[in-house]
Amino acid sequence: HFIDKISFHLSNHILPVTQKIAENLHTLEGILWRKLTVLPSGTNIDLFYPMDKRRCCLKLGFDESLTYIGFIGTFFRHQGIDTLIDTAPVIIQKYPQVRFLVLGDGPMRVAWSQKIDDSALSAYFLFPGNVPYEKVPPYCGVMDVCVAPFLKEAVERSPVKIFDYLACGKPVVATDVGE
Repeated sequence: HFIDKISFHLSNHILPVTQKIAENLHTLEGILWRKLTVLPSGTNIDLFYPMDKRRCCLKLGFDESLTYIGFIGTFFRHQGIDTLIDTAPVIIQKYPQVRFLVLGDGPMRVAWSQKIDDSALSAYFLFPGNVPYEKVPPYCGVMDVCVAPFLKEAVERSPVKIFDYLACGKPVVATDVGE
């Protein structure tokens, strides 16, 4: 926090990604409004656009007859994958042809994998690992529904994954938190 505070005050201009972050910088850090411009996140529509599920499944080796609920992101606790794991049995009971496609990696990978194993859900969860950003769109093309189950503690974040999902024409289920 000390280094951030120094950096904020030495900067000529700051581009926070949300209005709330800008307000916090002004109120809590004393940054002048003239040094702040909100620059919301977006997505690269040259990469992310609606794609044919069948072609994406063939390209990546997925079974096109299955229904995929997908997540793309860094595996931090606030991303809420625990919630997805906890609700999986209810979804599987109603839709046995469902698979959870969880793309990315990070500090929670081991804990989430262990929770899935302990819950006997391994057959339903697919973890392709960390994929370079420019190679992510076909995975989104495989997904039938995309999720962003943020925890309340996620506070103010820029939900880039939601912009990517929407650019691909996917229905999105997301927690109602922050921006």
